[in-house]
Amino acid sequence: MEKLFFLIAFLTALGLILSLQPSTTNVTPQHALSLIVDSRIELLAVIQMLSDYDKRFGLISQHDMPYKHDVIEYFHPYKDHAVINWFNRMSDAGFVFDAPPHAMLHLSAPPSLKIQVPFPDYLKARAGGEKQLKRFVEALRNFAHETQFMVFFKAHQGFFSQMVAKAYRNLTRIDIVEELERYYGMKQHSYTIILAPLFHQGGFGAKIRRADGRFDVYAILGPTGTLEGIPIFGSPSWFRSIVWHEFSHSFVNPVTERFRQEIAKYSFLYDPIAEVMKNQGYGDWESCVNEHIIRAIEIRRTYREIGKEAGDRALQREKSQGFIYIEALSDRLRDYEAQRDRYPTFVDFYHELIKVFKELSQKDH
Repeated sequence: MEKLFFLIAFLTALGLILSLQPSTTNVTPQHALSLIVDSRIELLAVIQMLSDYDKRFGLISQHDMPYKHDVIEYFHPYKDHAVINWFNRMSDAGFVFDAPPHAMLHLSAPPSLKIQVPFPDYLKARAGGEKQLKRFVEALRNFAHETQFMVFFKAHQGFFSQMVAKAYRNLTRIDIVEELERYYGMKQHSYTIILAPLFHQGGFGAKIRRADGRFDVYAILGPTGTLEGIPIFGSPSWFRSIVWHEFSHSFVNPVTERFRQEIAKYSFLYDPIAEVMKNQGYGDWESCVNEHIIRAIEIRRTYREIGKEAGDRALQREKSQGFIYIEALSDRLRDYEAQRDRYPTFVDFYHELIKVFKELSQKDH
């Protein structure tokens, strides 16, 4: 595979614990695809396990594994720590789903947890304000010190190594980075898959903007099961699909932000599906639009690569989950795929997707 480099490592305060794993030729750093376990995300998962988060949102893995038992045994004495109560309050107010892990990626590794990249406005809003978010980070820092979290994390390097090695096999025959950049006609700075053994099955996408306008993009994935006590992350096709989806947010979401005013004209289309969207973590029109578009792109990929029958099934599945505008978007994306000379990038085509929402608004009103 060209332009693809697999780095398997674990983060410490400055970066890496383990050494480089097999790489391909013709590598440039901006095209690296890293597969890691991240100490910041593991710290967050511990907080979520000790809190009421799973009871209310079901976002912690239900799969049994020795690591999970170790977490419970080691950290249970700290279940009444101030950070646990603080996180419960913040999650009650909307600091849920993608927001907590995204916030963690703005910090350095535990226990210092310094704010390396300023929090964007949307994260501040999700957390109830910048002051609230910084108080959470301070409490989290205290927790990491008091529990000697990094001692616990490093003690499980063998477990993490086995988990990463199993997941790596899902990546050996595909070039996700090349596929994404070709489809969207854009490049990002770096691509990182974070394996989160305590997270629910599925994933979150996150991005950190760099000075040149590109992003360091992340797909944070929970396991689909376990094998001999080690978390696994689905079949190669499932793994590819979820990584495609989560990385796509870093291509699609910034474009939607660019055209926010035009998209907002059709925000009333959110009303009939507001409840079902909120239940899935899409609490406003803009996030609903992004999810519709990304899922429509996935459907088009299913039609192209597997066939009509599989594409039809995927389309019906998404519609049954409340994505009622997805068929019109999927149909319009055919024009993008067929006319790449006219639309070299996704940005060039986005106005056509805005037209879809305009047409839908005229049909229903």
